[in-house]
Amino acid sequence: MKKSFTIVIILLLSLILGCVFPFDSGQKERQNDSPRTEKPDSEENERLREKIAQLEKEKLEEKIEDLEKKVEDQKKQPTTKTVVKTVPVKKPPKGFVRVNSPRDGFLALRSQPSVQSGYRIIKIPHGAVLSVYSCTGVTSVGGRRGRWCRTVYANNSGWVFDGFLVR
Repeated sequence: MKKSFTIVIILLLSLILGCVFPFDSGQKERQNDSPRTEKPDSEENERLREKIAQLEKEKLEEKIEDLEKKVEDQKKQPTTKTVVKTVPVKKPPKGFVRVNSPRDGFLALRSQPSVQSGYRIIKIPHGAVLSVYSCTGVTSVGGRRGRWCRTVYANNSGWVFDGFLVR
């Protein structure tokens, strides 16, 4: 199909160039003297345009057929459903707390008891168990009420917000 399209283009270009730039001027004069039995150039060009349009249409129809086949194949494939099994979480031992931050998956251990002035030292993963040493007064962070508590995690000492801890 690609080959026939290329041939049509070459024929079209040679026809156009041959009419505009004849190689032999004597040949042009002989053509004018002889009675014309061929179709006029505009009719030939129109026929070639129609042929090109037909080839393009066939190519598009093939692509549509391929896409429809792919869609049907995808519909036939079985869909898999992921089943998530929840495991009950053990209560942490006395004096310890568990990080409860399922939304983003971690709780920040900060250098100071403040979101604005304290920088994040490390991310404590959701479900980790911590030992809390001391806490400040009640405040609100991210719409949750709680206290800033001093703790150690992975040999890093810092502050966590206990609004995201479970006792």
